[in-house]
Amino acid sequence: MKLVGKFFTIYALCLMPCALYANCGVRGVEASAPVLCGIARQGGMLYGELDDNWNVYSGDEKISMNGIFIIGLDRDHPENLQLRFCKPARRRAGDCSVYTYRIEQRTYQEQRITVSRVFDELAADVLRRIESENALVRRNRAEAANLDATGFMDMRLPDNMMGHRISAVFGSRRIVNNYPRRPHLGVDIAAPRGTKVKPVADGVVIIAADMFFNGKTIFISHGHGIVSAYMHMDSKDVRVGDTVRRGDVIGTVGSTGRSTGPHLHLGVYWRNVAIDPKLVVGGF
Repeated sequence: MKLVGKFFTIYALCLMPCALYANCGVRGVEASAPVLCGIARQGGMLYGELDDNWNVYSGDEKISMNGIFIIGLDRDHPENLQLRFCKPARRRAGDCSVYTYRIEQRTYQEQRITVSRVFDELAADVLRRIESENALVRRNRAEAANLDATGFMDMRLPDNMMGHRISAVFGSRRIVNNYPRRPHLGVDIAAPRGTKVKPVADGVVIIAADMFFNGKTIFISHGHGIVSAYMHMDSKDVRVGDTVRRGDVIGTVGSTGRSTGPHLHLGVYWRNVAIDPKLVVGGF
């Protein structure tokens, strides 16, 4: 499918069949803006495929790699998104075309939870551990380009996770022990303890660790900066560097870390931007 702009042509990634990729009609404010694919909503993602004559930038950050461009829209993304389309050899002022896209704003739920004081009143050594773990996660997500991988083109919820109650949704404002905390940046699936955890797509394991808040945790890179995360597991059965396929068992559902009961926390990221799994993973 060709998506035609005024000055160039971009192409839909027609190999992408899941919920996000059903919409290839995202139009810009300007009549000449390229028509993009994806969901122009906070927590969504936009994408397209270019020929070799163009690159795409969000601000000063290049978001096109090997002819594919993707941008994740975080929980609080402002109403306007500006993208700059440039020819690689022509990045001087005036040589690029800038287009604006409207991003749908969302209203988020509030969720109140009570946890053990161990996870709320944190000693200095625990705070150092948490910061070290957070730095590890940020570094690995930022570096997970994996340009030859295409698992992100078909992210789907495993069959054995379908139908379970969703106990927490993306973006919820968290009140923990009566104090405001960071928003919830994933989807919690209340599957029974011991349920097999499988990846949403083919990929490579970039983190397999036991973390203070997240418990037993696995991050998998699916290509072009798209990473999925699986948290609070009872067991993790893969190691960093392992190649996994959809259908492989990578662990089991549990309640490790800061958790109020057995569930799988599923997260999806574009680089270090958290996006809504329910918008980008089919099967919910």
